[in-house]
Amino acid sequence: MKQVTRLNKYEKMLNNSIKTINRFKKEYIKYEKIQSSISSLAAYYQSEEWLNDFEDYENGNIDKSIPVGILSEDAIYNLLDENNELAKELQILSESILKKCV
Repeated sequence: MKQVTRLNKYEKMLNNSIKTINRFKKEYIKYEKIQSSISSLAAYYQSEEWLNDFEDYENGNIDKSIPVGILSEDAIYNLLDENNELAKELQILSESILKKCV
């Protein structure tokens, strides 16, 4: 490989890596901040309060025009499952990266 070609190749890799890491850090901060909301949603989903709200909605005691995706039996469960899977993937990625660090 010619030197100029090699330098261009690695320069692009460097710049793309820096840009991607900077974007990831910003999104990671947002992700970290929503963890308290996710914990609150989990607590609500497992509460008597959620069950009462769900039953009231099913019995027509809550206006049907109000958005109540929160009362979907799958919405919070799927969010919690997806969050757990992402945490596992981040853990595996982190461990892999740390093993390669010098």
